[in-house]
Amino acid sequence: MENKNAYFSLFMKASVVAVWIFLIFSAIFFFSSSPEKTVSQNRTLNIFSWSGIIHPEILEEFEKKHHIKVNIDYFSSNEELIVKLKATKGLGYDLIIQSDYATQILISENLLKPLDKSRLTFLSTLDPFLLNHSFDPGNTYSIPVEWDLCGFGIDSKNDVSNQNSLSWNDLFDTNQSSHRIAMSNDPVEAFCMASFYLFGAKTALTPSEALKVTELLKEQKQKVEAYAVPRSDYLLASKNASLAVALNGFIMQAKKDFPNLEFVIPDKATFLSIENVTLSKHSNNDDISYKFLNFLYTNDRLAKCSNTYGFLPVTECAAESFIFKNDYDKIKSRISEEDYNIYFFRHLIPEEELRKLWVRVKS
Repeated sequence: MENKNAYFSLFMKASVVAVWIFLIFSAIFFFSSSPEKTVSQNRTLNIFSWSGIIHPEILEEFEKKHHIKVNIDYFSSNEELIVKLKATKGLGYDLIIQSDYATQILISENLLKPLDKSRLTFLSTLDPFLLNHSFDPGNTYSIPVEWDLCGFGIDSKNDVSNQNSLSWNDLFDTNQSSHRIAMSNDPVEAFCMASFYLFGAKTALTPSEALKVTELLKEQKQKVEAYAVPRSDYLLASKNASLAVALNGFIMQAKKDFPNLEFVIPDKATFLSIENVTLSKHSNNDDISYKFLNFLYTNDRLAKCSNTYGFLPVTECAAESFIFKNDYDKIKSRISEEDYNIYFFRHLIPEEELRKLWVRVKS
């Protein structure tokens, strides 16, 4: 009898141990095979971007839903971005968000990897107008995340003649108008606009043409109130400037505080700026990167970003919820006209020479 009790006690102990072993290994198997746990070993996404592109609440929502930490570093200019990525070979970043001409430079420097479009669920929703441009034919490396048109901000209550038909003459012809202006502080943009005014569409400038552009910008300086696009709304509202060259996003965002501000599309032609999302060449976080992109590119989240920062949505459905829908429709209608021309900002002269000439303009 004692032997039976001993055997029974031993059997029960062994059963309990077996059950615990089963439960432990089941838990290990469950968590190791869970899709959320196999996304990435470090479960972190690193982004290098302009500020004012992705709404912080979207990042928080993504982190909470997928238990993935998102880190963002910001740059203040495309040139700063390019210099840093060339120096580091893009190491440390998964997604990079930059302007169109910067995208082309990063491609040429072999700092980006081609997109696996089979892993993107939203491509068919993107506005075709924003796709297949010369900086990335076929969108092999990039997808648009927002876009802006270059034009003029005005205070509708100020006395600016021909408010609805302003042209590049109003920016550069010192004999035509006496109004004070807020000018772009970006040398790439400034040289492209001045070059277009003098020579029309150009892909590069000769040394003599570059000097003529420099002289024009120096002459324009006499009516420049400030080289500060981000502060152009305050310059207009305070009547220190009556005309500000700006991307529409700055003016639309400023309209929330200054309802009298209006964005005017220049006659005949202007410049388009498309901000793009790309994958860093040396990122090992592709699974997380594609998960984040599919999360971001829903119409409600895209509309949330556009409504907050004023830039134009990249899908027609997101545009339906755009709080500046009338401005959006006006812009789309104007640039769709057969005789209206759209150009991209670009480096018309080498970067080092551009910087030297820009110093001469502002000194």
